[in-house]
Amino acid sequence: MNAMIRGLKGTLALLALAGLGLGLRWMTAGSVGAANSNDLDSMAALAVSTVAWMAYSWLVLGGWKPAPPSNSLVRRTPRTGAPQSRPPRS
Repeated sequence: MNAMIRGLKGTLALLALAGLGLGLRWMTAGSVGAANSNDLDSMAALAVSTVAWMAYSWLVLGGWKPAPPSNSLVRRTPRTGAPQSRPPRS
């Protein structure tokens, strides 16, 4: 059951990433061809699309990794990471 849920989540993430890529392609289509150094709007659109494509490629190449789950109820010592007992509350 866990493997099926993990596979479903992976497929959903892959479809979302592909949808983001298609949306980004649709939004930035023609921005390079329409770029004109005398037009500030086209230069801004080109800069924004470049940053967006760089962020998308970073996501595709695996730059984002989710944080591992942590147990916030257990304190850890800074040096060893071993569980630390809590002092009694008064």
